Amino acid sequence: MKKSVFIFAFIIFHFFISAQNDLVSIARKEYRTANKDSLSCAKLFTRLINAHTSPKPAPAYKGAVTMMYAGFVKNKAEKLKLFKSGHQLLEKEIAEDRENPELILLRFTIQSYAPKILGYNKELENDKALLLRKFDSIENKEVKESARSFLLQSKLLTAAEKAKLK
Repeated sequence: MKKSVFIFAFIIFHFFISAQNDLVSIARKEYRTANKDSLSCAKLFTRLINAHTSPKPAPAYKGAVTMMYAGFVKNKAEKLKLFKSGHQLLEKEIAEDRENPELILLRFTIQSYAPKILGYNKELENDKALLLRKFDSIENKEVKESARSFLLQSKLLTAAEKAKLK
């Protein structure tokens, strides 16, 4: 009987860990294209909002995607409400891990496109510097490729800075 309970608990634990890893993997993959159209963004937004668990760095993705999703919302009050809630979530995650290049990349991508009127562009230079400094230490291949891709197309990097990423 004890052996059966142990096996059942192990299977449940394995399923739980696998589901958490899947959420992070999906967020990383779909984030790269979520800004292309409202349907892609809404799909990822819904998936992250409805997730029962939020392993790191999923909450940061939830914050970034919430801000991104706000750009597709028509109602100005709802747009601002979504942006602010996403901002709070992303900044909370960054405050807990200020040197994490994945989190900084999320903020850098959002700040790069956020309307100036929102005032969410004050960390662009600091984020760029951290991303360039820590680029070689990014272990996750998908995150590293996302960083390389976004930084290479960014107008905020010089030609010399871009050359170091190739």
